[in-house]
Amino acid sequence: MSAGPELREYGNNLKQANTNVGDIRKLVADIDNKIDRVEMAIDAVDAVQRKADEFSDTISKLKLTLKLMDKTGPLKFLAKVGTKVLDSVQNVTKKVRDKAKELARKIDDSKLEEKLDAAQEKLESFDLKLAGTAQILTKNTVAVSQLITALDKVDEFDPDGDPAAPAAAGADALV
Repeated sequence: MSAGPELREYGNNLKQANTNVGDIRKLVADIDNKIDRVEMAIDAVDAVQRKADEFSDTISKLKLTLKLMDKTGPLKFLAKVGTKVLDSVQNVTKKVRDKAKELARKIDDSKLEEKLDAAQEKLESFDLKLAGTAQILTKNTVAVSQLITALDKVDEFDPDGDPAAPAAAGADALV
């Protein structure tokens, strides 16, 4: 009365299903990490915009200092060169800031951040359901494995299929 091939196949199928659920959970975690990276990139756009504004303010302050230097005879040449350099740097800074603002506006208009948050919430919910499924599959795998072991032990007592035969033979001898 050993465990039949169908029961053993069922146990193997449970193990494979549990492995598949684990693989899916890994994919869900990978997608979640990629969404986090996209959110970090979005935050970086805002940071670039802020830093460009700060840098532009610093350049404006430096240009004011150079205007004061322009009033001093010996420093006049240095002030003019410095002003030209700072004007070029400020133009580049404004272009960077404008591109960052444009990109931030496009991101805001697309509602990308809200969509990413919603996707992460759905992924979390799905992962919780997968975790529950994995627990159930593990429980069932253990139960089937224990049943197979028990049936195999019974078979060890009487390989011909009648586990009660030794007890019945002993009882017959007593009667």
